[in-house]
Amino acid sequence: MINVNATGCGRGKSTFNRLLITRNSDTRFLVIVPSLVLAEEYSTCGTVIHSENTKNVQQKIFRAIEANTQVIVITQKAFLDCPSKRLLCENRTVIQDEHLEVYYTCNWRMTNHKDWLEIFSLSPSKHDGWNEVFIDTEQALAFMATEDMLDDKQIVEDLLVTPQRIFTNRPGLEWDSMLFRLISPDVYAGADAVHITCANFTATRQFHIWSKLFGTHFHVTHAFERYATPALTVHYAGQRHNSKTFNTKDSSIRAAVINYIEQRCTNPVYVDNNCYDTQRGWQRVDHNCHGVNQYRDQRHVAFLSAINYSNLVSTFLRDVVNMDFDEIRYALVGEMAHQVVMRGALRQDSCAECHVYLMETDLAAYLLAGIFTGAHECLIDGTCRPPKAPPIAGMDRKKACRIRQNFEEFNGMSTHDLMKHPIWQMTNSNGRHLKSHRAASEHNAEA
Repeated sequence: MINVNATGCGRGKSTFNRLLITRNSDTRFLVIVPSLVLAEEYSTCGTVIHSENTKNVQQKIFRAIEANTQVIVITQKAFLDCPSKRLLCENRTVIQDEHLEVYYTCNWRMTNHKDWLEIFSLSPSKHDGWNEVFIDTEQALAFMATEDMLDDKQIVEDLLVTPQRIFTNRPGLEWDSMLFRLISPDVYAGADAVHITCANFTATRQFHIWSKLFGTHFHVTHAFERYATPALTVHYAGQRHNSKTFNTKDSSIRAAVINYIEQRCTNPVYVDNNCYDTQRGWQRVDHNCHGVNQYRDQRHVAFLSAINYSNLVSTFLRDVVNMDFDEIRYALVGEMAHQVVMRGALRQDSCAECHVYLMETDLAAYLLAGIFTGAHECLIDGTCRPPKAPPIAGMDRKKACRIRQNFEEFNGMSTHDLMKHPIWQMTNSNGRHLKSHRAASEHNAEA
């Protein structure tokens, strides 16, 4: 059983963790955090180990274990990279501050390693269309001992040292394929106890994957309660979902939202996709913003990022993990937005005036219904997507192609434009003039 404190942001969860450590000097702790900033918050409690204070993180972790250090504080990456997780957790109380990322995908390229295909075996899972991948440890260790230095070696090492379940939608691994990796709760095997502190934890991927696929029981000691925010206004675009693909083709909605924000403030706190430069004068934060608390006086927060799973990933999470569409999306973008918004003024005072700007209605609905209560909402004018053109039937595409072949002047015209042009009504399915128009043309030619 894993204990969970799921109270909201700014409710003292990390402070409680530090008090727990301080008051139990005879207990050994392992603290796992998602960011370097959050790791430093525990610097007064124990030995903090990360890439900015040592050249060799894993070596320093082993030395801390050998020295029987009472409190070891590391990042999630350092923990997942550790080849001896059981040794690290053994006889310690694990404190996981924020949710652990337990879902990964990797592109598997076995084309260059066909001699080592025996490392893996596939077995049909109970989920239609998905095979579970198993590793022959002895064969894998033999592979690791070779001089083969191609790209899959690190992946094999990761698979060996981290308890997990692996799936693929391919019938074999002979060619390039995608592996879906789900980290098992056994990563904490050997621990005396496990405590997780994470706002709204039951909405995270870790909760869904560990409870639904692995059957983990979570004991929620403190449940999440929506923030009472009477002075919060959520401003949102009229499109249902934000999309990088759409924004690349048509930037009008994104531009309208940015212009709307600029009319109301000069330096909002915001997050955005990495492909966009920082807005001049705006205060940009990372998507992984845990521990970033210097913006608690800021009343304007914007979430511009378009973050969506591919269809294949969504299908996997539905089929194998049994997450529904809302759970998949809110665990991805909903909780990320929750964390970003709570970097601002609401973190210090939920009754403070605050304005949140979003690129879509779906995310606004999640925050208004699941995270905040008493908030106001405002649709940003001119931010609805134009209606999609109806799909073009195959016979119409064929006719358009024939018209372009028969009439050079229409070579560069799209099918949509051709269907609006008079030539469409004057031609048959083969793109040739109808008899009536052909006769009229011949008569005019004779005249």
